[in-house]
Amino acid sequence: MDIADIISSEGIDNRELIQKEFSNGLHRLKFSEPLERIFLQYYNYSILNHIRISLIAGLIIFCSFGILDALVFPEIRNKMWTIRYLIISPLLLFVLIYSYYSKTTRYLQLLYSLAIFAVGSGLTAILLITHDESQMYYSGLVLVIIYAYTFTGLRLRYATASSLSVTLIYSLTSVSLIKLQTPMLLNNIFGLFATNIIGIIAGYLLEKYRRKDFLQTILLNIEKKELKETNLRLQRLSYLDSLTNIANRRAFEEAFEKEWNRAQRYSYPLSLLIIDIDHFKLFNDNFGHQAGDNCLVKVATVLKEFGSRPGDIVARYGGEEFAVLLSGTSIEDALRIAEEIRLTIKDLQISNPKASPEGVITLSIGVTGTVPQKGMDRSMIVKRADFALYKAKSEGRNRTVCLEMD
Repeated sequence: MDIADIISSEGIDNRELIQKEFSNGLHRLKFSEPLERIFLQYYNYSILNHIRISLIAGLIIFCSFGILDALVFPEIRNKMWTIRYLIISPLLLFVLIYSYYSKTTRYLQLLYSLAIFAVGSGLTAILLITHDESQMYYSGLVLVIIYAYTFTGLRLRYATASSLSVTLIYSLTSVSLIKLQTPMLLNNIFGLFATNIIGIIAGYLLEKYRRKDFLQTILLNIEKKELKETNLRLQRLSYLDSLTNIANRRAFEEAFEKEWNRAQRYSYPLSLLIIDIDHFKLFNDNFGHQAGDNCLVKVATVLKEFGSRPGDIVARYGGEEFAVLLSGTSIEDALRIAEEIRLTIKDLQISNPKASPEGVITLSIGVTGTVPQKGMDRSMIVKRADFALYKAKSEGRNRTVCLEMD
């Protein structure tokens, strides 16, 4: 499970929350909610393969000591093998199988810690039945405790619970049943508790490191997400006209090429409108650039309403020029739409008394259309629409001229 998926599903993108956990020093080995729940979810999945490997290794090592049983204690090896192979090994195998086939890893650490306790108890039982005063298998208990804290991937609380339980069961058994000589008894018990202290320190540092790594990973994912959003925003800005908030010429050219190729592939019509605001320079001179900018925004807003279908493109083509590409639209329908646009702008009654007989802002529009065919260049339709616009302006402006492709 990817931590990015968890963060996305849980909505954890609060940088301040993560920094607060860092500032707490991670000393308690516990995050505030909901971070602690997310950490446990992530940890249980991320450590899964580690647990499986440690289980397999532990099972092999534990079973291989059966050879030592046969060599050193041949007369009681069957009893020792009963504990080793019929009780403890199946339990370890069960936990391993559970890690592969269970739908949840929620109880895996608990089961693993119980299995480690069972291994320690089994070794204590073997010590009991050998009656060996040298306590040859005592070193196995030390290995179990070290294994629990450093190799299993268990969280500190589970490793500590299982290891201290092993230490206590050995101590009680040694005092009440094995009855070792006091110096050896004290040495062994002290040695196990000392191993636990070292293990707790090591386990604490390991879990603290894992939690720190978890927080750093979240921060890294937050930064990646922010960077991606920033790049998308910059990309969007690079394709938008900053004033009118519609596509700029660069975006228009790229989108036009894609739509042209698509129309060519599926044989549907494209129509192009090239639009110019009449006497816009004079309007700017009379009313100022701010009024001119407001006029451009109003025209762009109207155009967006008429070019809002999938495949349509509305763009600021030049200073006061706009382009509207209508996908799947015949030239007849494009002419009708162009006239509606022209009349809508005229009805806005944007005052321009010195520039036109109507005394308001008007548009000149050139229209053309075609069904793109193989071998045709899209520049042909642009030139045709541009020529139609030229005719509209030369014939007196405030009009729409439609020219079919040659």
